[in-house]
Amino acid sequence: MCTEWLSHFGRTRKAAQAAYRDQIAQMFGQVAPSPWQELRGRLVLAGQTLWETARRALADSEGDDEIRWSRRAGAEALAEATDKLAAEQTDRRIAIWLQVRHGGRRMTEVAKLFGYRDGSGVHRVVQRLEARAKQDRQLGRQLQALVRCLSRVTS
Repeated sequence: MCTEWLSHFGRTRKAAQAAYRDQIAQMFGQVAPSPWQELRGRLVLAGQTLWETARRALADSEGDDEIRWSRRAGAEALAEATDKLAAEQTDRRIAIWLQVRHGGRRMTEVAKLFGYRDGSGVHRVVQRLEARAKQDRQLGRQLQALVRCLSRVTS
């Protein structure tokens, strides 16, 4: 997507985006909320009624795509619990591992959350942590305890 038009609002991308938001807010009175804030089952939906209609339709369907989608929709509680556990971790590597292995997040998404350039850095963190957990029993037990905590959410 071309974003050259932003240069009319400021010298840097960040400043241009802020100036653009301010101008839109002045024109319309308020900035439109981002649809990404209201994701449900990783879908952007118009409201609660549409969400309930989609859930009912999927409950009656036996298609593979619908089954995968409904599993994702049911994983919201697990994702929330994973987010909470990850936020409680003092070791960033464990928080990253939780988000990737148990939170259902893509490595590129986790990379943005933790300030990495792309998903390859996150992949390396996860690989190294898992390798270290095989050698370090205390770390291995800590990771297993987190998995047990998350398994209580799904059962």
